[in-house]
Amino acid sequence: MLLISLGQVSGQVSSESPEIIDIQISGNDNLSKSDLLNQISIKEKRGFSSGSFYNRHHLTREEKKLVNYYTQNGFLDVQVSDSVSFNQDNEVIVYINIIEGKEYYLRDVSLTGNTVFSDEEYLDLIEFKGGSKFNTFKIRENLIEMLSLYRDNGYPLINIQDSIMVDDSVSLYIKVKEGLKLDIGDINVIEQEQISASVIKRELIIHTGDLFNLTNIEESKRRLYETSLFNSVNIRLGKVNPDSLTIDLDVDVIPAKFRAFDMNLGIKQGYVEEAINADPELSVGLSGSWYHNNLFDASRRIRIETNISSIYPSIFIPQKFKLDFFYVEPWLHKYRLPLTINPFYWYIDKLSSGFVNTAYGLRAILTYRWF
Repeated sequence: MLLISLGQVSGQVSSESPEIIDIQISGNDNLSKSDLLNQISIKEKRGFSSGSFYNRHHLTREEKKLVNYYTQNGFLDVQVSDSVSFNQDNEVIVYINIIEGKEYYLRDVSLTGNTVFSDEEYLDLIEFKGGSKFNTFKIRENLIEMLSLYRDNGYPLINIQDSIMVDDSVSLYIKVKEGLKLDIGDINVIEQEQISASVIKRELIIHTGDLFNLTNIEESKRRLYETSLFNSVNIRLGKVNPDSLTIDLDVDVIPAKFRAFDMNLGIKQGYVEEAINADPELSVGLSGSWYHNNLFDASRRIRIETNISSIYPSIFIPQKFKLDFFYVEPWLHKYRLPLTINPFYWYIDKLSSGFVNTAYGLRAILTYRWF
């Protein structure tokens, strides 16, 4: 017989990743620790909240975020390094060392290709001033606003490129390719099953012959979503017609599910909605609803909601009954004035107190969106 005796292993190796209990940052003379910690996703242990699990790959990724953040704030030569220490409780302290380097300032801005706006107007709109702190994030943010301004004034093909030259300070070069000033040409709408092209077109606030305006295109997309008819809405730039100085638009939509039915059964402990200073009660309820968002294939909506509940101990005798019927007419003649008609019937019978209440009526709501 062969006997093998194994001695007790004196140490334990945890399979769990170490928890970060502290993050110490040094060298950050210009940006606060709290500001830097807000830029990264790893967190240190604080009070009752746990710290993030330590992972070498994740830590390296977060350091790149700090480098990008410093670069955005004008510290183009920043260097970020780290070290870690572990204790016997499988916990880790992360030390992040920052060498900020020189803080750069914007010396001048050179513009080429801009004809719609003068240099002075351009620099005023994008808020660039010589001698200000160089902030790449603010520069890109303002250039995006400039792109939107062009696209709202008939220039859908606008292209703006920026580059920098770094010496003791930063020179910024902006190259503008404005493209043609265009009106809207054909608006191509693909008719969907059970959704006519006229239903789609009436939600658009853009028309053939209008000056191209991106804000109006985005508003048209929002209005199409608001009909509840579509899961996806996209208005794409189409063919450019140089002779007529127009650009076509293609409206692509993916229809949503028009009809649905749901039912819920539950037990609720709480206060009666209709009573003040009442005792809490235990009730058993059954609720359900059915809706149709494209009635008569014209985006008219109908919804029926019902709720039946009983209060303990008379759980087999219905004591509350609510029935609501909603009909929504999205357009009145040629005006986008959604009209909601809501006939309702509510019945309450509190057996314990003898309180009985019946309510029924008709509500009508007319909605107009100013902007």
